[in-house]
Amino acid sequence: MEDDINLKLIILKIFQNKKSLFSYCFLGVIFSAIIAFSTKKTWQGSFQIVLENNAKISGSQGLLSSINPNIAELAGSQNTKQLRTEVAILKSPSVLMEIFDYVKAEKIDTNKKYKNLRFKDWSRQNLDINLEKGTTILNLSYRDNDKNLIIPVLNKISSAYQSYSGKKRIRGIDLSLDYFKDQLEVYEKRSLESTKLASKYGIKYDLGVVDIKKDAINNIRVVTNIEKNRLEAVNNLRLINDKLEKLKNLKNDSDQILLIALQIPELSEEGFSKKIKEIDSNLVKLSLYLKENDRQIKYLKKEKIANLKFLKKDLIDLLNVEKNNAISLLNASRRPDGVLIKYKQLINESIKDKSVLDNLGNQFRALSLEKSKIEDPWELITKPTLFPFPIAPVKRMYVLTGFFIGAILGSLIIIYKDSKKNIVYLKQELESITRSPLLGELTFENHNKWEEDIVNIFKSIPFTKNKSFALLYVGDFREVEFEYIKDIFYKTKEIKNIYFTNVLNDINESQKIIIISKLGNVKRSFLRKQCSYIFKKNHIEGSIAIK
Repeated sequence: MEDDINLKLIILKIFQNKKSLFSYCFLGVIFSAIIAFSTKKTWQGSFQIVLENNAKISGSQGLLSSINPNIAELAGSQNTKQLRTEVAILKSPSVLMEIFDYVKAEKIDTNKKYKNLRFKDWSRQNLDINLEKGTTILNLSYRDNDKNLIIPVLNKISSAYQSYSGKKRIRGIDLSLDYFKDQLEVYEKRSLESTKLASKYGIKYDLGVVDIKKDAINNIRVVTNIEKNRLEAVNNLRLINDKLEKLKNLKNDSDQILLIALQIPELSEEGFSKKIKEIDSNLVKLSLYLKENDRQIKYLKKEKIANLKFLKKDLIDLLNVEKNNAISLLNASRRPDGVLIKYKQLINESIKDKSVLDNLGNQFRALSLEKSKIEDPWELITKPTLFPFPIAPVKRMYVLTGFFIGAILGSLIIIYKDSKKNIVYLKQELESITRSPLLGELTFENHNKWEEDIVNIFKSIPFTKNKSFALLYVGDFREVEFEYIKDIFYKTKEIKNIYFTNVLNDINESQKIIIISKLGNVKRSFLRKQCSYIFKKNHIEGSIAIK
């Protein structure tokens, strides 16, 4: 509460001296206006550029992403986090040093002090480079005291950025090409070694590849000559056994013997098959004019049966030979355990290495073509533009700042002077020091109304009939003023048991004390001292201020 009262008193003291306060504010405004009009104007220009279009992947990135996402990353594919790094690079000397050298040279021509200008200071004070929130649009602003430098500098920066975008793309492709060159060398050796190893192993065990197949998920299935021969031998052996079984069950005169023989090229057109077909032909002809029991027809039938018997024997002998051949081929197809599996593994490794080598070669050629392709640089959304009005100094802000500085300094000076004077001017301060309410205020200008005012003041005090009260004069009262006030109080018939004094020792503890103080004439320290003494023995009923 005490701090709050003091703050109020300070504000009241400041506004009591409002003329002085206004003078300080006016001086602050004048001084700031002089500074504003004497300060060099600062001009600003800006442009916007798109670092990357996420909606449509550029040609190189689209190609690389389709070939291999990891390689596309090496070639400069960016994400949101990388954009921050990109912006940091665009702010760095590696991109802007040439522009800084140009600005420094231009400024040195007009002022030699710019010889000590450093890039870090120049970029911090003159450049603002930031991404538009949630986009890949870069906002760049440049400010300078030299209006004629703004557009040339912005043009140079935009050109540098566009040049950097092309260099960055080429650099990314070159890195990828270097990567592919290294990998091509590795896989050329690796493919050659794996092919040699598979071929050497195949020669050792008389193995070869007759077919290579891929399933839906690109798994490789190798078919070897051994597997093919074994499968053919097993199938042939099954057919031969079926035919032998069938021949054993056939009678010697069965026409089925000839049908089986006709399926075998070695027997279909020669030997017994041919003779049997001739006999059948003759029988058909003779049956046209001879009877069935004719001697000539009977002879031909006997001859046919004899030939069928011999044909059946030849068939069995030939099928047994083929059976033995099939068994021999099946036996020849056998290899030690694990040989065929290892050979297939070697062949698979060789195929995979060759596939990777071919793929690397295709990617290397695609990147080489991409490098020679001309692409548009980063797109400028807005051209470098100079603002029509200077951005600094803002004269209104200078004037407002001067006004507030003047007000603050003026307030401090007023408070300092007030503390040095050590005089009580305000009735609120009188209340604060005496720790009692202000009962009333009397002015010498209205002294003819004092009697009425005093009566009203004392009516507000709860007097007791058995106690008196003392009016203590505190301050520099002239004798005439003292006697005049005293006479007014005595003339007031409603007020009794009053004791007037300016000496504390004349007051006894039974008396109620009212302080009468002349504002502007009483020392603050003296009033506090008097009140401090009173508080030890008595209390103050209230105070009356006289102006």
